[in-house]
Amino acid sequence: MNYKKIETDHYNIHLIKTERFKTITITTTFMNKIKKDEITKRNLLVDMLVYSCKKYPSRRDMVIKLQDLYAAQISSSCERIGNYNCIKINMTTLNNKYTNKRNLKEAFKFLKEIIFNPHIDNGQFNEESFKINYNKIESQIQTIKENPQKYSLIRMVESMDKKKAYSYHGFGNLKDLLQITPHNLYNFYKKFIRTSIVDIYIIGNIDFDESEQLIKNTFKNKFNKSQIEDLTIENEQPIKIKVIKEKEKGLNQSKLSMGLKTIGLNEFEKKYVVTLYNTILGGSFDSKFFQNIREKNSLAYYINSRVDKYDNLITIVSGISADNFTKIVELIKKEINNMIDGNITDEEITIAKNFYITLLQELYDSPIALIDSYFSMHILGTDDINTRMKKIQEVSKDDIVNLSKKIYLDTVFLLEGDQNEEN
Repeated sequence: MNYKKIETDHYNIHLIKTERFKTITITTTFMNKIKKDEITKRNLLVDMLVYSCKKYPSRRDMVIKLQDLYAAQISSSCERIGNYNCIKINMTTLNNKYTNKRNLKEAFKFLKEIIFNPHIDNGQFNEESFKINYNKIESQIQTIKENPQKYSLIRMVESMDKKKAYSYHGFGNLKDLLQITPHNLYNFYKKFIRTSIVDIYIIGNIDFDESEQLIKNTFKNKFNKSQIEDLTIENEQPIKIKVIKEKEKGLNQSKLSMGLKTIGLNEFEKKYVVTLYNTILGGSFDSKFFQNIREKNSLAYYINSRVDKYDNLITIVSGISADNFTKIVELIKKEINNMIDGNITDEEITIAKNFYITLLQELYDSPIALIDSYFSMHILGTDDINTRMKKIQEVSKDDIVNLSKKIYLDTVFLLEGDQNEEN
């Protein structure tokens, strides 16, 4: 696999050549410093862009065109990454080798229509397309409570620090949605094109020169390039642990969410040690949480943890009986303290390293996953996959113990059900 990065005055191009796939995938990323009152607009905007455009004004027109491009696929996402919001537009199509020689060129033409020629009528987004996507966003916001664990996690993180970007609702809110019109969304789109930090990634069995030229012909000088600053969120040591409970009628399992802050980590700890720490603590079926709380004590329906390097957080989620709340929280604290005290076996470390390497190897099976890996290398400074496989082996028990002393429990949140399932 060969990689080439090309910097222009307006955006960066990332070319990734591999013979692993019969397809070519193009991902365009749009980064902006996050603003709480723009989150809902960004979610609605990205849905509008991939729903229809001026040249293909209906969903049916879009689908027919994608079929003409040998069943090409288009998708999008809008997510918060630390202090930034990132919109991604992904397009996958067959390599020219398996189609006519113009397929990739036609795919870029289609992508150009989607990004630069949205479905605008009389200075605003098309009313019909707007209503369809508006209703979709409204439904997503209204139904968030239908996923109790997700809602519990959102409420927990929100309670950690309302001034931090991780407390913002990633799906938006109804109050902001009500203020959006086809007209002001179009004005926002023009600002979005003007101010976004843009990177274009292309992966497949590509020709570097051809791909570079296609990208430059498509995007020309449409964007104003700037630098990403203060991407990651830095935390302050909590003064005391916050414990919050909310009752939810008709909920069988109570949903426990806990937030821990990582503070003062060095680069090696951020890249590698915290990953192993989390895997041993709660990030796999071999973890202390799963083995000792779920299996040995049968106190949780499920329990796991994950690390967010952009937010410098570790979050723990679990489905429990409310009657076991105090006991489970104490057991979780015990396992956290076990890490501090060095109660970690060589076997646990070896299993965690092998688990991490397996996850890295699986990245090679997905073009999107590989693009995400290069995206992290670009914006966060992570190492390439081969380097990561080697560096993880350098993590020692002492590294993990020293890191564990830089992790602080901040918030415990329980979404308490009024019914109990049999465990």
